[in-house]
Amino acid sequence: MKDRLRAAEERITRLESLVAHEVGGEQTSQPPLPRPSTASQSSQRGNSDHPATQPGEITWLVDQLPDHVSEAEAPEGSVIFAGSVRAGSPGGRVIYQWHRPSHALTDSSWDTKIERLQAIANPVRGCILRRLAAAEATIAQLIEEGVVSSTGTAYHHLNALAAAGWVNKKGEGVYALRAARIVPLLVIMAAAENH
Repeated sequence: MKDRLRAAEERITRLESLVAHEVGGEQTSQPPLPRPSTASQSSQRGNSDHPATQPGEITWLVDQLPDHVSEAEAPEGSVIFAGSVRAGSPGGRVIYQWHRPSHALTDSSWDTKIERLQAIANPVRGCILRRLAAAEATIAQLIEEGVVSSTGTAYHHLNALAAAGWVNKKGEGVYALRAARIVPLLVIMAAAENH
């Protein structure tokens, strides 16, 4: 707890320094804070053939992991993802963070996780999820908007998504992407980009 408090105090001090340096757009005698570390400035990541980050890419989240996760808690390393996005309903915001020691992911069965991924590995379901990430919808709206072709198709795919924990049915036939699944879904989409 003391280490976290000390780290927070250091961040506040650095922020105060930055604000004092840039107040009113005028330069003061205090130097600016160093920029967040990048792959080329911080420790080597990945290997020489396949670097985990590109030169100049900001790695501040990874750089902060040691401040929040001890070597004893995660001796083999850890994985974290987070996001703050507008999604779901008008004015809705989802703030989400998930962390796991790497051994908790590699040492457990992946069967349920693979089933959950299989549920979204369908183009129609992808379209449904993309639509529900923007706002809740009824089956009639999904058909009207051309997301699905029929009521039967909608029920088939929505039931599969609900069974895998991606969507839920609210009252009066309204379907929504579960808030706890919005950021993970976007992380999966980001991971599927051509890195």
